[in-house]
Amino acid sequence: MRLVVLGSGDWGLAIAGALKNCGELRVWAKDKKEMRLAKKILTAKTTDDVPIEVKYSQPLLETDILMIAVPSSAMRQVGREAADFLRKKSLTIVSLSKGLQQPGFKTMSQILTEELPQCKIAVISGPTIAKEVGEGKPAKAILASSDVDCLMGLKEALANPFLKFELSLKVVEVEFCAALKSVIAIGAGIADGLSLGRNFIGLLLTYGLHEFITIGRFLGISTQQVLGIAGLGDLITTSWSTDSRNHQFGYLLAKKVSSKQALKQVGMVVEGIRIAKDVSRLASLNVPVDIFRAIADVIDNPTEQNLGQFVNVVIEHRGVS
Repeated sequence: MRLVVLGSGDWGLAIAGALKNCGELRVWAKDKKEMRLAKKILTAKTTDDVPIEVKYSQPLLETDILMIAVPSSAMRQVGREAADFLRKKSLTIVSLSKGLQQPGFKTMSQILTEELPQCKIAVISGPTIAKEVGEGKPAKAILASSDVDCLMGLKEALANPFLKFELSLKVVEVEFCAALKSVIAIGAGIADGLSLGRNFIGLLLTYGLHEFITIGRFLGISTQQVLGIAGLGDLITTSWSTDSRNHQFGYLLAKKVSSKQALKQVGMVVEGIRIAKDVSRLASLNVPVDIFRAIADVIDNPTEQNLGQFVNVVIEHRGVS
């Protein structure tokens, strides 16, 4: 069995480091420039024994597992490239990306299923900060697929000492949870940037989770899933961790750094930006998303007025009736 990680960003390299002893493993970078950068990063971490190549540099077999770690905005294009490269070959593909694509609130597994209908699709999600996974700290994620045989095969293939897996057949529910939590994580970063304290963040997470559950019901996500590690577990992790890109982005917004400049300083894709705007539109369908909308307003324009409105929305929230 061979594992190929397509994507040489922080998360792609972290998962490669965690799984490098699961079999023959290699990382595919976007181009030679990113390949050289990834090699430099791995050498600094003394894990330079992981081969890194330019993507699609060698053929894939039907027994291979292709793990895709690219920004959600690139997933459609990557799926189409993979379809052209595979030429109807059927293999297992695992999405490592968190996010939604408009129009239609489509998840990454749904996009991959559309582009690669002959393949078995799975996702990995949950409380997994790339830096900690890359350092070999213990973690647990959700491994989800609607195909039971695929799920059992992946559980065996990806067994490792550091990153454990909880199994689920509810693929789309897991993906929605991963997407929605990122918005609240931006809010937690804003709160930290404004030095509002832990009392306020406790309120934000409580009321944010309440909205999370309400939105989830509207989108067909079970409360049980929201309260699991794909939802609540990931929410807590990304909200409290200063290594979270969503948290870092929110912190900069609180300092009145523009969204564009904050994103540049974070240096990585922040999935919560797009999701905040998309979810805010649900207000037109009478879905209560006050906190999500307040965070989206700050993302659009981190003014004193919008930051103050964010604080007021949380403090004045009606809570759980």
